Amino acid sequence: MTIGTDFLQNSKNNSSSNSDDANFDTNMVIILAALLCALICALGLNTIVRCALRCGRRVAMEQQLSGAAATSPGLKKRALRKIPVEVYGPGTSVPETECPICLGDFADGEKVRVLPKCHHGFHVRCIDTWLAAHPSCPTCRSSIVDRTDDDKGGANSQEPGPTVPSHVIVEISEGR
Repeated sequence: MTIGTDFLQNSKNNSSSNSDDANFDTNMVIILAALLCALICALGLNTIVRCALRCGRRVAMEQQLSGAAATSPGLKKRALRKIPVEVYGPGTSVPETECPICLGDFADGEKVRVLPKCHHGFHVRCIDTWLAAHPSCPTCRSSIVDRTDDDKGGANSQEPGPTVPSHVIVEISEGR
């Protein structure tokens, strides 16, 4: 009888061990599924936050750029016409061989506008488009215009050069 009792106890222990293994496997599957869901949610939240931050930066930059454009517009057509234009060729003083804006080579006989302060040369159509929106050289970023204070501007201005409305002075020097 002892053999039968031992057999029954062993089979009882084996069945409880099998049910424990089944419970452990079920619990492990549930835990792994919960971790996977948490990971997916975390990645989704991360993506949403990054998108919101990127959109917020874009809006701030657009507002900043539109504010800067309102406070520092480019040159007026009248001021653009005062910047000298040279015909490109063997005897010109333009050191460049290509326009830094469109990256096109200068051809002999082509009109090149030379900026007065930095002496950089550009195709007339390229630099006129640039200067209509920006008051600086696209190559070196030096300012093309000198903004005067309100007490210096106007008809009593002591600074040389032609004046442009809204207290903008464009200086054009002939010497290089």
